[in-house]
Amino acid sequence: MVKRATQYPSWAPEELCTYHQECLENGSEYDELETFQILERMIFDERMEWVWIELKEFAEKNGIQGYAIDIYLTATNTQGLYGAERLTQAELRKVVEKIEKLSTKLADLVEQIMPICLIDGVDPPKLVSPVVRELGAQAREVLERPRLLSKVQVKNQRQQVLVRSLYRMFRERFGRPFLRLIAEIHDVVLQVADDEMLDERAVSDIVRGLP
Repeated sequence: MVKRATQYPSWAPEELCTYHQECLENGSEYDELETFQILERMIFDERMEWVWIELKEFAEKNGIQGYAIDIYLTATNTQGLYGAERLTQAELRKVVEKIEKLSTKLADLVEQIMPICLIDGVDPPKLVSPVVRELGAQAREVLERPRLLSKVQVKNQRQQVLVRSLYRMFRERFGRPFLRLIAEIHDVVLQVADDEMLDERAVSDIVRGLP
């Protein structure tokens, strides 16, 4: 967590600093939120300095306002796309295996229950248990399908969604893509290692084909 400061960097957008201060005043529960941590990196990470300086100069020349919040919201809104994908393949397997075991156990219990009554000659437990067993069979089928995302695939997909979302936002708000700035924002938002940082060419490859 970034050390609290009474003064914000001179290059940090005022609207982000104001929003950050409001979050602090509203309570410490924000500290653990990923979106709040991204906000702090966008304000305090020194790699963002030249990003905000260049954008401010362009925005002032072209009468663009509110762009900093738009960039922050674009970056944080993409994070919600990965809630399910944050489970590793092993963790997801455990969840599905648990579902399979529970469905089998439930089917066994249903078949052991004495029916209270018969409806049109149909035994309710005998009617329900095949459905429950089918649930277990489907869970097993999911386990056997080689389509679960690996950690590398999840990371790459998260990267692509963020870069493409920023690209569309810049094209809409600024009329130009700012590929170099997108690369820097990507590195700060996702906290990538030095050998995984993007450059302008990498961003260009990711957004190829987009209008």
